[in-house]
Amino acid sequence: MELHQQALIRELAEETGLEVKVGRLAGIAEAIDPAGKWHYLVVSYFVRITGGRLRAGDDAAEVRWAAKDDLPGLELTPGLEGYLDRFGCWNN
Repeated sequence: MELHQQALIRELAEETGLEVKVGRLAGIAEAIDPAGKWHYLVVSYFVRITGGRLRAGDDAAEVRWAAKDDLPGLELTPGLEGYLDRFGCWNN
């Protein structure tokens, strides 16, 4: 059985090539499809990078670091920018 923090470490390694240590809880958010087809509970943590090299996983065309000012020009998951603001991600 895999705890959600262990899944976070594994998924980040698979999708970004980065090794991380899980820090404090950033926040919890719900994403609900207006058509009622899905409902996600998003549990987010701050992490510290401990190793690896940033690279796109096999399910992504590219990966890169982005500043808050970059977000309006990017295709984002609906609500992501609001979650990042609410979780205080730009202060860490």
